[in-house]
Amino acid sequence: MIDRYRPLFYGGSSADAENFVFQVHQRALNLGKLHDPSWIAAFVSGCFAGSALRWYSLLEPGVRTDWELLRQALFVKYNQNTESALPIPNHGTIPTPAAALAGPDVTKSRRRGRIRVRRENDTGTYYLSKTWDQHSVQPGRVIVTSSVSEALEVEYESLGASDGGQILTIPD
Repeated sequence: MIDRYRPLFYGGSSADAENFVFQVHQRALNLGKLHDPSWIAAFVSGCFAGSALRWYSLLEPGVRTDWELLRQALFVKYNQNTESALPIPNHGTIPTPAAALAGPDVTKSRRRGRIRVRRENDTGTYYLSKTWDQHSVQPGRVIVTSSVSEALEVEYESLGASDGGQILTIPD
């Protein structure tokens, strides 16, 4: 009877994303669909709710219809290094402390992510790789990868200026 219900994903933490992916994999395994990424992507399309649904609806169609890419996108959005600030449904009252007074750096915000690259006439999702090309005629050139685990992670900080300036750094 429990198999009739879809796991719901509201967003939240990396642990929530990992649990959601685990539940989806278990359901696909039980139904013999583990090696059918299109079926899994169609199945999970009805599992997003709240802020996660808004995030899902803004993904490119190629990501929404391919479970491998969608799973990577989930782990990028909800990674352990930058826990998401998406609200989790609250079924009780939890006291919240008062907000701190704003300091002088209130306009700055540091975030972590990857640099996505688009190729002309290609619907794939690619990122700058964290490894350099060492085997070509011009070693040291930047290469791209479709694997999130091979992608270069960067940190960027908004300066809060009217021109939208940002500082981009590569963490150790």
